[in-house]
Amino acid sequence: MTSTPGRDLPSLVLIAGTRWDAGQWAAYHALLPDVRLITPDLPGHGRHRAVEFTAEAALAAITDAVATVLRTALERAAHH
Repeated sequence: MTSTPGRDLPSLVLIAGTRWDAGQWAAYHALLPDVRLITPDLPGHGRHRAVEFTAEAALAAITDAVATVLRTALERAAHH
């Protein structure tokens, strides 16, 4: 999973569609400089090409990405 640096930025999780990987979102980092982009690769794609794609594994990858956003929000709230 890749992420734009900047814990104080609003976060957006972008999930690639069928046959794509997180690389499809590369241009969005420049288009959305004030947003922390989180772009996970689903199983069987990109950096996780060697992992077998199953619905459960895909849901786990998406859950991990959303959990990253929530952890960051909780950490930010704890420091303010």
